[in-house]
Amino acid sequence: MKKLLLSIALFIGLAGSVSAQTLMEKGQISIDQLLMDKHVPELYLPAPDLEQLRIEDELRDRQGKFYRIGVAAYAQITPQSAGLWKTLPNGDRQWQIRIKSPGAEALSFQFDVFKLYDNSTFTVRDMKGVLRHEPLAQKDVLDHFMMNAALCFGDEFVLTLTEPVGSRPSELFLNEVMYGYRSTGNPASNKINESDPCQVNVNCTPVGNEWQDEKRGVARVLVVEGNSQGWCTGSLVNNTAQNCKPYFLTALHCGLNSTATNMNNWRFYFRYEAPTCVNPTSAPTNYFQGCFKIADSGDGGGSSGSDFLLVQLGTAANEATTITTLKSSTHNVYWNGWDANNTTSNSGSSIHHPAGDIKKISTYSSNLVSTQWGTASGSHWRVVWTANANGHGVTEGGSSGSPIFRGSTGNSLIMGTLTGGSSYCTQLSAPDLYGKMSYHWTSNGTADNRRLRPWLDPTNSGVLTLLGSADPCSAPAAPIANFVANQTNVIPATTVNFTDLSSGIPTSWSWSVSPTTGWAYAGGTTAASQNPQITFNTVGQYSVTLVATNALGSDSEVKTNYITVANSTGPCAGASTTCDEYIQNVTFNTINNTTACTNYTSYSASTTVNKGNSYAMTVTPQITGQGVGSAYIGNEIAAWIDYNNDGIFANPGERVFYLNVIQGTTAAQFTQNVSIPAGATTATVKMRVRISYNGADGGEGPIDPCGTTQYGEVEDYNVNIQPASTSSLEENGLFSQVYVYPNPFNNELVIDLSSLSGENVGIEVIDIAGKVLISSESEMQSMVNFDMSSFAKGVYQIRLTYGSERTMRRVIKM
Repeated sequence: MKKLLLSIALFIGLAGSVSAQTLMEKGQISIDQLLMDKHVPELYLPAPDLEQLRIEDELRDRQGKFYRIGVAAYAQITPQSAGLWKTLPNGDRQWQIRIKSPGAEALSFQFDVFKLYDNSTFTVRDMKGVLRHEPLAQKDVLDHFMMNAALCFGDEFVLTLTEPVGSRPSELFLNEVMYGYRSTGNPASNKINESDPCQVNVNCTPVGNEWQDEKRGVARVLVVEGNSQGWCTGSLVNNTAQNCKPYFLTALHCGLNSTATNMNNWRFYFRYEAPTCVNPTSAPTNYFQGCFKIADSGDGGGSSGSDFLLVQLGTAANEATTITTLKSSTHNVYWNGWDANNTTSNSGSSIHHPAGDIKKISTYSSNLVSTQWGTASGSHWRVVWTANANGHGVTEGGSSGSPIFRGSTGNSLIMGTLTGGSSYCTQLSAPDLYGKMSYHWTSNGTADNRRLRPWLDPTNSGVLTLLGSADPCSAPAAPIANFVANQTNVIPATTVNFTDLSSGIPTSWSWSVSPTTGWAYAGGTTAASQNPQITFNTVGQYSVTLVATNALGSDSEVKTNYITVANSTGPCAGASTTCDEYIQNVTFNTINNTTACTNYTSYSASTTVNKGNSYAMTVTPQITGQGVGSAYIGNEIAAWIDYNNDGIFANPGERVFYLNVIQGTTAAQFTQNVSIPAGATTATVKMRVRISYNGADGGEGPIDPCGTTQYGEVEDYNVNIQPASTSSLEENGLFSQVYVYPNPFNNELVIDLSSLSGENVGIEVIDIAGKVLISSESEMQSMVNFDMSSFAKGVYQIRLTYGSERTMRRVIKM
């Protein structure tokens, strides 16, 4: 890339023809706000060649480089070499200089030396006297004595240093001024909400509801690299020492050529987001400045590896202060968990800052595919984004380095970091590629600075998954065992993957299955594996137990009759013989299928739904030769979901959609809501949609899911039913009708124990690190209320105990 060196002209002269007194008379500022006279000199920095930058940026985007938004001019001034000193009436000393670079959206002032002593202050104001950066004082001086007064909106400013009487002289060296020319977030220039229109805000309901912890770990990163600045995304990550080490994971191509000095000027914005689905007119500007490199993939940004960069926020010397700052209400961060297994995921999300915009979320609902970006086989995950209830997110420049997560409901784990791809709002089905955590782990080289494992598993525990936490450095605790299977209703010879979700950092695991025959471990795993694979060969029901252990103790989790193995019979036969009226379109969650008449087709289209959630279903009919939405009086349209997976659609509640057409040949779409029951099978089941004729002039009787009719059509789809997205109930055992609600909740949490007939039940509220916060007993109450208004936002677990029976519920405080 051709690098631009911008020339500088330093003009000493009048600050302008309009005096501060005149502006004050117009009501724009006061003389105390600006404190500038006509003798303050101006440092004039010519604007860069914007057309040349546009050409370069097109090439950079094709090459997969980080999203550049600004270029530098070299100021190289000190208060002793430029500007104006004067003594104020109260005896304070004040230095000022005016800096102008015409047409800039924003200017960033990068100081190689920034030392303020005693009560000295530093401000940046525009020519109306408005502060464009928060005032800086001695408390803001960083360990490395550098400062990036970044993204001051506008193109002309007055820099003011004020030293009260008796203060020690300050030391400032302004080395560079970054000229921000695009995607700066300047609301006055309509530079907020610049990402593409299909992007989905992370706080949209319902898609963002399940990602409120994970989003807190994701930050927009203002990258400084040489004479450029730009946007990337990344996330704080937890480590097995559970010590709140402020490790931050992003992509190497975001800082491929950044020096240690450059990284001192990086900025991390953890709460740059809209509070709702509505785009804002301004956004929060809380930031954390500075980091240093820990490890990277050493692959040129993905050309021969998985493209990762691990940095530590702050400096090595101020680690404790950095952790305190990050945990404060100003930043309210979350250390995200990770999964270093090389196993795919069929649903999840990426949280990112496209074009440096407010935080967005993109979702997927089909398997990630192993692929490569450069020459390293199997280094990346390939993802295709899918629509959700709030839209259809993609990625853009600025999303680089963002995490891709598997799963949801508080158990989400980072599987990789974004290198690049070809998805756009105009190319929704184009793929993106994320460097794998499993490849980051040990595959980019043998030295510690080329691997994630030495840093994220410093205890050498050997674990490949670790949950996230809002406070991983709280007091250590014995594990709380928990696990989940990727499917619980299967046919013989199916391999089920089990994932350990235990908190408290177990160091060993012991799995057992009852009965002891009819199954076998697979994929090289054993009873001592953290995440075993088990092949179930014999029809029946199987209970699964996990014992998780660390140096502080053991805990067990039993899921009774958790895996059901049954012979597959397939859905009952259903078809028609004459194509007249037919199903023109079926839309259900992420399924959107438009077809001609085929009498009967089993489509491969599928969607994932969660128990307890509702989804809109739309069925559009058509009569051959007539318009979309046409139907006969007497046509019946119905849909069934085989919730118990027995292939016959005959159980109560399995007919989820019904319409008797009474208007005749009127163009219409018919929409109804489908609620997934809590008792549905956790498995991929069939959904059947049918149209048939039952008119007054004859017909074939009431619509039925099975059998052959003369007129109409039958279509089958796949529905992947997953557990409830909020932990409201268990399906089996003593606690099957115990409810914990609302979930998520704000202040009050209710536990409904009425199904236990007043039995005394032990209740514990536990944070994500395993610390017991509340311990009580129901004392034969049927309804127990907890006031949790003083608790921090985040994920908690509710442990209920009665005799030898126990259950865990996961809840989210908003």
